[in-house]
Amino acid sequence: MTIDVLCSIAEQAFAHARSENACVGYNSFVLPHGCTPTACKLAFDWRGDNRLLLVERVRYTGNHTALRNFLQTGEHTESTAEGMQRFIQSLKEAYNASRLTGIVDTSQVVVQPFAMRLDKAALLADIRAEIVGQSKALEGMVNIISTNIRKRKPTRPAAMLFAGPTGTGKTATAVRLAQLLTKHTGVEFGYLRVDMNQFDSQWSVSRLIGASPGYIGYDEELFFTPLLDNPRHVLLFDEMEKGHPKVMDVLMNAMASGRLEASKKVGDTRVFDFRSTVMIFTSNLPLSVEAPDSMEQEDITDACRKQLTRSIDGSPMMKPEICARFSEILLYKELCEQDKVDIVALSMLRVADMYDLVIRHIDTGLLQSVVDKLDVSNGVRKVEYALDRLLGEALADFADSHGTPDVAISGDTRSIQVDPYIQ
Repeated sequence: MTIDVLCSIAEQAFAHARSENACVGYNSFVLPHGCTPTACKLAFDWRGDNRLLLVERVRYTGNHTALRNFLQTGEHTESTAEGMQRFIQSLKEAYNASRLTGIVDTSQVVVQPFAMRLDKAALLADIRAEIVGQSKALEGMVNIISTNIRKRKPTRPAAMLFAGPTGTGKTATAVRLAQLLTKHTGVEFGYLRVDMNQFDSQWSVSRLIGASPGYIGYDEELFFTPLLDNPRHVLLFDEMEKGHPKVMDVLMNAMASGRLEASKKVGDTRVFDFRSTVMIFTSNLPLSVEAPDSMEQEDITDACRKQLTRSIDGSPMMKPEICARFSEILLYKELCEQDKVDIVALSMLRVADMYDLVIRHIDTGLLQSVVDKLDVSNGVRKVEYALDRLLGEALADFADSHGTPDVAISGDTRSIQVDPYIQ
């Protein structure tokens, strides 16, 4: 496919993408000289009311600014058909310079659903590098997501429950996941977090789907409005057991059908599309499931479901109909001492990066004293806040007075020493 073909089929492809509610892709988009490779995949999609032209990211060494930006970002958005046609036409200069002006017979172009590409191994390696001690749960999560986002026509979201004690990395996983999915797919994933303790009354349902006309909150913006602009989101529902049952019923419908109908129109629709989302629920409910590394994820999920839905004093910890909606229940384990050391070391690296410094060496005595001083079970974010208070002044002083970013830190928690790193 060349630019002439792209111009002639664009609106037909966008119309097909909207009617099918899925990307429409083409396997061979011919690229001008200066591109490696010389052809790639191209797709048409919608983001809210905007047309979205997607392309595989490729290397381009030419001088055409619009083409370079398109190939580097992997997408271009326009609100009108005329705007998209002007953008496509603007690319012809790069093709004319390459003498690539041939036209492909459009009758030979077959419109097919476009599947997003994902390097599962690379995503798993990146998330494991940042979330310590939860290798089994992370592998299960990546397997679910990899399968779901590559579906041509998904009918429901990837919905998972992260279960386990507080401070084990459940929330941190969701926070990083959106950024890593954007990195590894080349398509932007948004991130929304719902603290379920703020949705503990039946009236809080209105914040998700809207209040009825005449009631308080009818004119307020709905929480899921960002999905209209970008249906690809990681949605975190933190500490789900604190949410009101009516709120959970609403979310259960979204998990089951992939859609949620609001009480009023938002723009030109009242339906939120969840089919391209990743819905993550976290829970601190007590579970006593033994899950050795050799245990299959399917068996872990079954064991967790049995405990969560078992009747205690006449009622289960979780409704069976809600528990059944999760593709998998991923068990986050208590951190061992080595996990805590690794978390503190990684947190030190992130804090140093705020000052544009790279820690090359940490004295083991200092590291252990920091681990003993900080309560890692309160969560990684609180650890980083505490470390910034502990290390920040010494790191800032070093950054102000030295030209090298590579440092070694030593001392103890009462007196931190930052020195240039000498190999």
